[in-house]
Amino acid sequence: MRDGQTKGQTTGARSFEDRVLAALADLQTRFTGFENRLAALEAKQYDTKPIWERALAEILEVKDEMRRGFRVLNADLFNIRTEQ
Repeated sequence: MRDGQTKGQTTGARSFEDRVLAALADLQTRFTGFENRLAALEAKQYDTKPIWERALAEILEVKDEMRRGFRVLNADLFNIRTEQ
């Protein structure tokens, strides 16, 4: 072996365990950031959910009103045709 090498390692080089632990720590940090962003998005979803529920209810109400209006219009047209 050359000077400065012991069992395949040079002085100042990080061991395999140190590199793995550093990579795991980096993954943990990234995962924590991902969880934080996901929590923020979920909170925003809960903020906008009532707005969308209200909008959907109004759309369904308009749809029902239009159906009723078309039924009346069709009945009137049918009556006009039968009178002629």
